[in-house]
Amino acid sequence: MTTETETIIYSQHDKAIVEGSLLSLSDKGNGERFALYHGDKMRYDWESKSWLYFDGRRWNRRLGEEAARRCAKETARYILEEAAVKDSTYEREKSAKWAFQSEKGSRLNALMSLARSEKGIATYGPFFDRDPYLLNCLTGVINLKNGGLLTHHQDFIDWSAPVFSISCHESIPQLFSLS
Repeated sequence: MTTETETIIYSQHDKAIVEGSLLSLSDKGNGERFALYHGDKMRYDWESKSWLYFDGRRWNRRLGEEAARRCAKETARYILEEAAVKDSTYEREKSAKWAFQSEKGSRLNALMSLARSEKGIATYGPFFDRDPYLLNCLTGVINLKNGGLLTHHQDFIDWSAPVFSISCHESIPQLFSLS
């Protein structure tokens, strides 16, 4: 028995597979697939020439390249799922053949190279850490203006303070006179 959450996730995945099946069987199409399947958790910073991975807390540069490689391999595997939704045997076979070709190192490198400029993936360093009053911690994001604790979100924060909580976060504005 599947839960409602599993059904929603499954349906979102199916929707992406159908969208992906409409993309071209080319390196450019694979770059677009990467953005389609992984645009929620991957960015490429053109200023620092580095991949960033959203680890649930922040945009992580240290794990970015490794995560991008894993996502590229996963993208190539998704092409097989896309093949299954094609109408004709010829189209299914053509897509399956492209899926296996896409797993080669040279095709994965091309995919990653072209994905860097896709909408939703491409970004620039100045977009990160723009709000000096947000302190990203292990337990959430502290708003230093009002002391509020926010949940982690995908705002452009790429660093995190290695602390679990600040017990006196209500008094932060009075301590630093930031408000």
